[in-house]
Amino acid sequence: MKKTAEHRRYLRHPTSIPITVTLADEKTMNLQALNNISTGGLSFESEKAWKKGTAVGINFHPPFNFSQELLKVYGRVVWCKKVEDHFEVGIQFMKPTGSVVDVVQKIEDLYQQM
Repeated sequence: MKKTAEHRRYLRHPTSIPITVTLADEKTMNLQALNNISTGGLSFESEKAWKKGTAVGINFHPPFNFSQELLKVYGRVVWCKKVEDHFEVGIQFMKPTGSVVDVVQKIEDLYQQM
């Protein structure tokens, strides 16, 4: 019997806070919408396709202040798929850590208080 359910290594936490994603050269920054996050990675929505293997930095900001950085993590694009009029992009963290999910939860709390 073939299994159809996808098995994930890490439990994912759904969220919709804005993030900025930069290429490794730190010159190109894109505002994106975070879909979900786990200790191993995250996914976000993008208006453009991202090449598999691309090294990126993901920045988390306080509400309405994208000049301040609360947390920055690094990862690589592991998948990118077209969904209707946008792309969903999967990132695997270079150094997985459970504290990322905790920090994102605190940032979400800040957004909910707004």
